[in-house]
Amino acid sequence: MIEHGIFKLKENCKLQPGVPLKPMLAKPTKSITEVLDRFEGKNFTCEYKYDGERAQIHYVAEDSPQQYPSSLPTKQGGKGLSAIFSRNSEDLSKKYPDILTKLDTWINKETKSFVLDCETVAWDLLEKKVLPFQQLMTRKRKDVKVEDVKVKVCVFAFDMLFYNGEVCCLPPTPSYPSSNLTPPARLSSKNPSANAASS
Repeated sequence: MIEHGIFKLKENCKLQPGVPLKPMLAKPTKSITEVLDRFEGKNFTCEYKYDGERAQIHYVAEDSPQQYPSSLPTKQGGKGLSAIFSRNSEDLSKKYPDILTKLDTWINKETKSFVLDCETVAWDLLEKKVLPFQQLMTRKRKDVKVEDVKVKVCVFAFDMLFYNGEVCCLPPTPSYPSSNLTPPARLSSKNPSANAASS
């Protein structure tokens, strides 16, 4: 802001990997009737609420043509980035080394950078089901070694915020007639494993 001024802030201050973005959070309500009253006569979509921890995954490939100076490199050779941030912008990378270790195996070669908003949940590998939030909280927060991880996790991805140098966040959409509305993609609550990558 000092260099470019407040009126050029939008052009010079943009979302990029390595700098956590404050996520959109749900607003708690007392009852389902309160929600139904608020949306009476309107089209709306319900989504499954996963009982886990918000995880914003930031990634830059080592061979990415764009390296971001304000992000600290985490890969060998001083290039590339893979990090996980919490809803409060806390660096959770040392808590989830098992996710970061498998990250490269989930990504196509064409993908050079992204910021992905996710939810991590404790996962039962045998029963293929989500475990209570309390199980997830038993994991150590720092200096976790992959071989010492007892509580396995599953990553549910729901918002791509940045992809290959392009910001994917759009400003709020103006109101249109309901006939033109397209419902957002949903995650299936019946078979969570189809929407998740377990580690």
